Amino acid sequence: GSAARSGSVGSSAVAGVCVAELQAEGAVIVNVCAKRVVAAKGAVIYNVVDSSEEGIVLAENEVRVGVFTLDKDRPYFEMRSNVAEIDGGKAFTEKVCGNEFSFQGVYDLNHGV
Repeated sequence: GSAARSGSVGSSAVAGVCVAELQAEGAVIVNVCAKRVVAAKGAVIYNVVDSSEEGIVLAENEVRVGVFTLDKDRPYFEMRSNVAEIDGGKAFTEKVCGNEFSFQGVYDLNHGV
């Protein structure tokens, strides 16, 4: 289930979300814990844990994904992308949106887990 104390959701898929405020229109939000999530049309966010006061604000077509690892030095990090601007298949080996890893790098990091 999901829980939000305030906000509005329209034409969105929401599952496993625990927030105080949720504003979403045409977005996909899965397994997210934060004080606040604002997701514009086409935004996708999943597996993200955010403890900031301001919460999470996603622009149109923005993608944000939390990655949990077995690495003690880096148990969690986030990847970002943009559905409209980046083809993940074509950019699989490139570092995009300021990410520390490419999508291939994340795959390799978690391969065998």
